[in-house]
Amino acid sequence: MHKYSKITISIWIILGLIALMPNNLKAQIISADYQSFDGQNVLLFGCDYQEPVNRMYINILNVSGGSGNYTVTTAGDCSVSSSTITAGEGFTFYFTEPDQIAGIIDFTISDSAGNTYNLDPLIKTQIELLQFFICNSPNYTCRNNVEHIDLTVPVTEFNTSNYIKSSGTILSPSVNTSYLSGNYVELQAGFEVPQKAGFFADIQNCNP
Repeated sequence: MHKYSKITISIWIILGLIALMPNNLKAQIISADYQSFDGQNVLLFGCDYQEPVNRMYINILNVSGGSGNYTVTTAGDCSVSSSTITAGEGFTFYFTEPDQIAGIIDFTISDSAGNTYNLDPLIKTQIELLQFFICNSPNYTCRNNVEHIDLTVPVTEFNTSNYIKSSGTILSPSVNTSYLSGNYVELQAGFEVPQKAGFFADIQNCNP
């Protein structure tokens, strides 16, 4: 004979209700896709140097569900590359070390119908484990080479002493992405800058 707790039974009831939910109600649930290293579980993150205080960032590739028109708000000193987006669009989420220490790293996506979505708890756990000291490493701020192949380009400034090659897509329409390289910048087949997105490339050397 199996024994079940009240919590277990409650979870089953909730899952059952979701399964029985009409499709038109399921469509109201907002969801978000996060950029990862492996396309599955390992969160892709990076360092941003466009502000006086170094920040880390993650990319939300696209948002869907709900009414299709969203407003993005943040907690603490966190910020986003775009506070208003539509279905299929994404944004970059920035956070600082003080945010991490205080445990206030979060964002909320809301729509006109009253639906909301917050930063995924599993993603938040990965963010809390990141070490900010890597953003102060000279090998990170100025690298020999950078290659973005068939992925969404993070919204930030990239500096290399040799080259930058990219066939990626610039993500945000509201913040510039810069490629600054000592020798050359090669924009390969597939490279895309969507309408209203900001992109700048120049030959500028740095010392790794």
